[in-house]
Amino acid sequence: MEEKEFICIVCPKGCNITVAMEGEHVTEVKDSSCPRGEKYATDEATDPKRLVFSTVQLEGGPTRMLPVRTRESVPRGKVTAIMQKLAAIVVDAPVTMGDIILDDVCGTGTDVVASWSVEKRS
Repeated sequence: MEEKEFICIVCPKGCNITVAMEGEHVTEVKDSSCPRGEKYATDEATDPKRLVFSTVQLEGGPTRMLPVRTRESVPRGKVTAIMQKLAAIVVDAPVTMGDIILDDVCGTGTDVVASWSVEKRS
């Protein structure tokens, strides 16, 4: 049996949670003070996910870069591939916050969207 320790980030309390594992399966979650913390630690131990925030190149706008983010959390193991895809993207202004920049990025089922609205440079 293996134990993994996490500091929960779901709320400001920051519980120190211990997850007991047999192979890839969680057998016990200790020291969580709520069900959300238990779910967080279980997910983090078995299938960690992250939101991705970055920038892409912008043409025709007042700046040269456009901030973007994934709409949902993606598997942590896909973050590098997503960043490589974003490095190759060039977006033309105008862009509205929430516009899809890349759909179903790297087969994750989530989109990369614009974090800001940008007008076309006059």
